[in-house]
Amino acid sequence: MFFAKMRTLVAPNHSTLIVAICALLLSACTMQPLATTVDIARTQKIAVGQLRTDVEATMARKGRVLSYPLKPGETTQIWRVEDHFVSRCFFVTYDKGDRVTEIALIERERDERGKLGGMFSGGC
Repeated sequence: MFFAKMRTLVAPNHSTLIVAICALLLSACTMQPLATTVDIARTQKIAVGQLRTDVEATMARKGRVLSYPLKPGETTQIWRVEDHFVSRCFFVTYDKGDRVTEIALIERERDERGKLGGMFSGGC
């Protein structure tokens, strides 16, 4: 009985109401730019010349460390960061004095099915 009354109240204008609600939701979603994620905001604070300890404090965690046999003393830390619907790898390279020399933010590769793959052994 309750649903029958509700149906008669909503039925004459239900399609108009549904369209209005959908339009409102769609406009709210498309008009608002996506805010920068916490991960991306942290990567934007990293600059060449910073110390490793400062980078780790800014990123709030240690990244995976890679060493290069052909470049003794140079290391790279890698973090996986999420930027809304995009997964990225953030690379920070340090010299022998633990100062940042290079920074790179690269989108992670996807295979033919759209699944994230590793750019190298172990991914990021």
